[in-house]
Amino acid sequence: MIRILIVDDSATYCEVLKGIFSQAPDMTVIGIAHNGRAAIKMASDLRPDLITMDVNMPDIDGYETTKAILQIFPIPIVMVSSLNRSHENDFNAMQAGAVTMIEKPVPADKHSERSLVNLIRNMAKVKVFRRYSSPKGKESDYIAPVTPVASNCEIAAVGISTGGPPILAGMLQMLPSKLPFPICIIQHIPKGFSDSLIGWLGKVSPLPVVSMKDGDTLQPGTVYIAPGGGVASLKTAKVFSIVPDTRINMPSPSVDVFFDSMNKFYGAKALAVLMSGMGRDGAQGLLHLYNSGAETVVQDRESSVVYGMPDEALKLNAAKYVMTPDDIVGFIRKLAEAKR
Repeated sequence: MIRILIVDDSATYCEVLKGIFSQAPDMTVIGIAHNGRAAIKMASDLRPDLITMDVNMPDIDGYETTKAILQIFPIPIVMVSSLNRSHENDFNAMQAGAVTMIEKPVPADKHSERSLVNLIRNMAKVKVFRRYSSPKGKESDYIAPVTPVASNCEIAAVGISTGGPPILAGMLQMLPSKLPFPICIIQHIPKGFSDSLIGWLGKVSPLPVVSMKDGDTLQPGTVYIAPGGGVASLKTAKVFSIVPDTRINMPSPSVDVFFDSMNKFYGAKALAVLMSGMGRDGAQGLLHLYNSGAETVVQDRESSVVYGMPDEALKLNAAKYVMTPDDIVGFIRKLAEAKR
């Protein structure tokens, strides 16, 4: 039985949602909160399996309430809002730590009601861990637990999905202003959403953050973001290939595809990192890199929002190291220093 906490300042709409969930044989509503403060307390006291979260509330909005809950209690939170779906709203929900966002179903619209119930059923299966919050500190405070043996790193790539943007922001802001190699980020993201992510990360990163574009040449000291809706890879050691993603129901952009292309041209001269996310994308590609002698890292369980992708890589024995986001930053710095 999926135990649900409904958070919405509208008493009427709470009853609508409760009525929808009560018709599902595997769901039960264990509580209703009409504001953010009540939601935080009820989440802690009731420990539901999933929370539906409104966005616009009078005291603390849904984004801040979500952040507060995930700091103390890891749980799938689905934003159910009257806001129109947009890249900005989806990004805000993702930044807060929600597993997804959906528009409020229209009462008596059976199709939208079924869509909500199916979404809740699927999202309740997501294993969420306490949200990572990067501590403030000086760059010199971030020291890798392992000193790299090799000093020939020529490229770094990070594969990440659920919970990625805030983790990436915390990491990028602690990087040095110069790196002797590029960093490529493959974040699962919808088509057309990349510009918002690039703009946000670019505000906190000391390195330039740009989109991967077909035919562009990799430059050291640059952070590249794989575009949503495309398949990103390397056509040569220095040139990107971006083609439309025609796959059905597959994570996009594909971490495995990029890792395998990087392995083809760099092998042991690469650093590959697999972080928070559902599913297994990237695990096989990380294994191929591991077998080639690359530095392979997965994020630790405690700091991950969802421990699917890193866990799958560990099951394959594809990782040399398990690290927190802060340790990963330190490791990148050590690789850069060893190369100079």
